[in-house]
Amino acid sequence: MNGYVLMGFLTEKGLTAKDLVSSQKGKLISLNVNATTENAVKIMSENNFSQPIVTNEGRIIGFLNEYYFNSQTMKNHCK
Repeated sequence: MNGYVLMGFLTEKGLTAKDLVSSQKGKLISLNVNATTENAVKIMSENNFSQPIVTNEGRIIGFLNEYYFNSQTMKNHCK
């Protein structure tokens, strides 16, 4: 595939989002929209996530991008 090496779930054809979630033993790990930065860092590091999903009242509303999170944290820290 144009020099890229497919790894993990990308190597298996026909997988759905349901398949990926069920491979986590039914446990969907997410951040609540009101999570603190400390809580976000803890969840991301404990689960080796770089882009955890963000939920509000049980609904997925987006995701937290590690690069954006780090750049905003540093920007706010340096003020």
